Amino acid sequence: MIYALICAYNEEKTIREVVKDTLKYVNKVIVVNDGSTDNTLEKIKGIKNVDIISYKQNKGKGYALIKGFKHFLNKKGKILITIDADKQHDPSQIPAIKTLVQQNIADIVIGSRYSRKKVSKYPLIRVFFNIGVNLTMILITGSFFADVASGFRCYSRNAIKKIISDLKAYDYGIEPEILVSATKHNLRIATIPVTCHYFSRKRDNFGKLAKSYLKFAWKHKIDILKKIFRLS
Repeated sequence: MIYALICAYNEEKTIREVVKDTLKYVNKVIVVNDGSTDNTLEKIKGIKNVDIISYKQNKGKGYALIKGFKHFLNKKGKILITIDADKQHDPSQIPAIKTLVQQNIADIVIGSRYSRKKVSKYPLIRVFFNIGVNLTMILITGSFFADVASGFRCYSRNAIKKIISDLKAYDYGIEPEILVSATKHNLRIATIPVTCHYFSRKRDNFGKLAKSYLKFAWKHKIDILKKIFRLS
């Protein structure tokens, strides 16, 4: 079975549509309601083939992802797609992002928002931020990832089983942490281009994102310094 995991915090305007559109391409959807204070939870109640995990306090994206991963491992799913709740990603691209995992060519597939045709439509500050994050990841893992922060990904069951015990970040640092763990376990990571719909009127979480990634970099400061001195 193919599952999708959607972590949501105060996404009452979009969550129902995203869940229903996602169900066109997967067998079941896991929604983790990460302490929403609006009507997010009410919007998804009653939709068939949806497993809901909900708690009152907002814990962070990393915590929500880990909860969803563990729930998936308790089920009989073979493939898991993660997709954002805010309509940033297009569920119709799920067939493309899952193909390499289905064909056993990759263990993890990242949907990159930075294809040459689309990068100009994405906020410039985030483009430069991504460049900085990529340089940091190269120093830590020795590998290049086109879009470290992308939440649109596909995982094999084996990949999640391998990385789950390494995941400790409860914030946005979970995304690079997953890739560090995957590299450590020699998992096959692929990237495909995807479209991204960025809504400027939506609340911007860039501050929290940047703080999480600085915390992640500080955690790996020894690895970064070792690589820098080795290159100098």
